[in-house]
This record gives sequence, structure tokens and C-alpha cells, in this order.
Amino acid sequence: MKHFKRFIFFSGFIALVLFLGACSTSPAPITRETLEAEASTAYPLLYNRTTGAAVIGTINTAGSYTNLANLTLPRNWTQVVRTPYGIFFYNAGNGSARFGKFSSTGTYSQLVTYPAGSFWTGSHIVNTPNGVLFYRSSDGAAWLGGFDISGNFYTVNSNPGIIGAGWSQVVNTPNGVFFYKASDGSGGFGEFDIDGVYEQTATYPAGTFSRSFSRVVNTANGVLFYRTSNGSVAFGRFEVNGVYTQLSSGGPGFFFTGWSQIIGLPTGGIFFYNASTGASFVGGFDSSGTYFNINPNPGSFATGYSRVASTR
Repeated sequence: MKHFKRFIFFSGFIALVLFLGACSTSPAPITRETLEAEASTAYPLLYNRTTGAAVIGTINTAGSYTNLANLTLPRNWTQVVRTPYGIFFYNAGNGSARFGKFSSTGTYSQLVTYPAGSFWTGSHIVNTPNGVLFYRSSDGAAWLGGFDISGNFYTVNSNPGIIGAGWSQVVNTPNGVFFYKASDGSGGFGEFDIDGVYEQTATYPAGTFSRSFSRVVNTANGVLFYRTSNGSVAFGRFEVNGVYTQLSSGGPGFFFTGWSQIIGLPTGGIFFYNASTGASFVGGFDSSGTYFNINPNPGSFATGYSRVASTR
């Protein structure tokens, strides 16, 4: 009997190999996206730029929040960005910044302080596989750089290429960087090579995407578009060549209104926070674009947090 079972298994294996070989002449679209195991714990930081108050905690796969530390950080950081070696705090008004790290227990260690004028003002900052992108919507200026393990900044390319002015949202996806213009629903998609040179691989004319999405966020299974004013959403995925496939959408009232901060979690979920009320919830979209709730009340938060970022 054991030999018979082995024969059946071996025959099935050979059939599978032959089948895959027959299918190799019509391969599925190739993407550079890698399937990594989801983390069991996320470490979000909630920061109030007016007061400097902040909290850091953990969110598990069930969407439950556990507070680790209450912090007082410097005020007026307009962006908080996770990089491979730490957290970058940036002031768009004067170009000052700080770079530090959070431990798994919520302890913050300051590494480098950058005075006013160290970086361009007015920039939108996005971490990409080949460096940190500084993009200024007002004139389309861009700059690609990076931080070493000690928090020291180095320039990769101060003139990465023509990206264009006016993009209201810039989002890094597994297959490239997506630029979105809320005023007309247009977009662009491209990538930066190891030398920091930008190559645009797709252009989306006005009306390709719905207008006035206030949040565009990369998540575990695709990109979420959310409109704060009425709760409408769209959800889709970008392939390596910039081809966009919309997987699902929802009209006004699909989500509650007023979510001011939304981040994709390494646990696979999505964290939503309302700065006016302190409300929050954790949900997600599967690979087909179907939405599911994870935890409608992950924890109790104060009002006024202007930035939420993953720290690990």
C-alpha cells in the first residue's frame, strides 16, 4: 500500500511538471513584487505636530493596540517617514529634520539633528527601494538620497529626471512610484534606478482616476484611494509596467468620513485614525479587492495626532 501511494504521488508530480511546462508559453504578467511573510506585530507612531505629543504602540494581527510609550517630541514636523535604518522627521517649512530609531519597547534614540536649510523646503517625502525621494509639487523639483545606519544623509541624485509639477499624492508601491493629481484624476508611474535616475513607465490622462481622493495609500494587497469628505473609495493594483487594474470601489458612505490618517500595516491590515474624534479602526482588502473588518475599535486614542507612521 505504501508503494502504491508513492506511485500515485510520483505520477501526480510528473503530471504537474508537464502541465506547468505546457503553460510556460503563455506566462502570467511578471512583476517585481515579492511575497514576503506578513509581520505578526506593527509598531505605529502617532504624532501631534502642534504640541509634540506622541504615542507608540503595537498592533497585532487581530488589530488590537497596546501602548508602549507616551513621548514628547519636537514640534512642527510635517512628515514622519520610515526608512531602512530609522525614522526621518522633516519640517517642510524650513528644511530642518531629525533622524532616530525606536526600539521594540518604544524607546526613542536620537541619532542626527539637521538644522534649518539642510533639506529642500516644501517637499513630499517617500521612501523607495533605491533611496528617499524628496518631491516638491509646486515646481516638480526632485531629489533622491539615503540615510546610512548612523542617520547620516547622502545624495544619490540631485536631478533624477522630469517628474512634473502638481502631483498631490506620491506613493511607493512594490512595482514603482505612483503620482496622483487630485484636481483632475491624472497620474504617472515610474521607477528610480540604482543611480537615482527616474524613468516613467506609464502616464494616465485626466479622468483615469476619480478626482479629489484625499488619501492614496499602499497596502499589503494594493493601493487604496479614499475621499475624506464622503467616505468613497477605490482599490487597485499596479503591475511592474505601470498597468493599473481596479479591483473594487465603493461610493459615498462605503467608509465613514473624516479619516485623516491611513497607513498600511506590515501585519497586512490598514490602520485608520480620525484626528478630530480620536476614533480608529483596522480593516483590510484581500488580493481580489474585497474589504473585510479586522477590528472596529483597536484602542483609545487622543485627538489631534497629525501624523501616523510605521516605525519598524
